[in-house]
Amino acid sequence: MSEKKVLKIATPRLTLVAATPELTWADLDDRTAFEEMLGAAVSLEWPPSIFEDKDRIYFAKRLENNPESVGWWHWYFILGENSPRLIGNGGFGGFPDDEGSVMVGYSLLPQFYRRGYASEAVAALIDWAFADVRVRRIVADVFPDLAPSIGLLRKCGFVQNGGGDEAGTIRFERRRAG
Repeated sequence: MSEKKVLKIATPRLTLVAATPELTWADLDDRTAFEEMLGAAVSLEWPPSIFEDKDRIYFAKRLENNPESVGWWHWYFILGENSPRLIGNGGFGGFPDDEGSVMVGYSLLPQFYRRGYASEAVAALIDWAFADVRVRRIVADVFPDLAPSIGLLRKCGFVQNGGGDEAGTIRFERRRAG
């Protein structure tokens, strides 16, 4: 039996691991198996409050039905090499659409805010997405009172571009260079 290849992105401080159906179901149902599969400790505060069980179920089902979509949905953010621990998650809303757009989102456990981890992870996701020639634009919707998220998006090269899909949000976008 061959072992499945795990899609990962390495940054200076983080390892981003692309969700698979098996990882996502373990995230929901079996913390011990989830930690073992990730190779990282998972705190009792997991998951971030913005990431609900219904979202994880949705991702798991999408990945099961479309195995080629690994990387286009959900990623886990792992901090450290010696004592790795899961600190957040993020990813995209699926494959690029007909206009070459994908939406990025992210969240961290509160104890890891304001340390640059989210911007490091988002920058890595941007690079990963733009490596695909189909991607011409990455968008993110955020509530206007979330100054740290707006700062992160600006730091990652996004510019504001109108209203977002959800009522009360504003849209930021970053276009492919060149």
